[in-house]
Amino acid sequence: MGHEFCGHVRSAPAGSKFREGQAVMADPRILCAKCHFCSKGQDHTCDQIGFLGISGGEGGGGLSEFVAIDEDMLYALPENVSIDFAALIEPLAVAHHAIKTINSKLEGLDILIIGAGPVGYALACVLRAENVKSIIVSEPTIKRKEQAKAVVDKIIDPTSENVGEACRSFTGGKGADVTFDCAGIQVGLEAAFDAIVRGGYFVNIAVWEKPVRTCKLRRGSQPRY
Repeated sequence: MGHEFCGHVRSAPAGSKFREGQAVMADPRILCAKCHFCSKGQDHTCDQIGFLGISGGEGGGGLSEFVAIDEDMLYALPENVSIDFAALIEPLAVAHHAIKTINSKLEGLDILIIGAGPVGYALACVLRAENVKSIIVSEPTIKRKEQAKAVVDKIIDPTSENVGEACRSFTGGKGADVTFDCAGIQVGLEAAFDAIVRGGYFVNIAVWEKPVRTCKLRRGSQPRY
């Protein structure tokens, strides 16, 4: 909480491209700008990446009354974009980036999302615009399952169902063509690999709190990353 936010400029230094009162959204990342990945334009994998509102520092975050941020990490909002909706731009950008990493058309494919939190929900909305065949979500919490009903075709409860078996049953025995992991937990990872069709794609979006452990693949499963 606190790293996905937008607001209005309270003050800006002389010569700034922003003006007082202007509506802006923030790129909340804290980057070193020095490592190999930053120098290659892959700063989303920066060695020292952090986030305003999460990683400490004096700038504050989205739950602060005010936040100090480099203007290079701010983007002006068009006047016709409500600031209430603009707060969702950051998770939607994450979802758009995730599907671009596949570098392949998703139209007509069966997609599995592990975790229907804010990013998982945003991903489902973005996938709808890609004309996928079906969107399947694995989510245990009641509230998130209720919210997901509006945008997905199938909801699996991993606490009472085998995700891989349920996914194959829903897709005529095939499994998911693409699985997006928005949960970042070992049991979710293992379910994701079990559900992927041979030659399918696995895309990790989650930030893991614990190291990833090797998981046993279903026989014949050969996911790509």
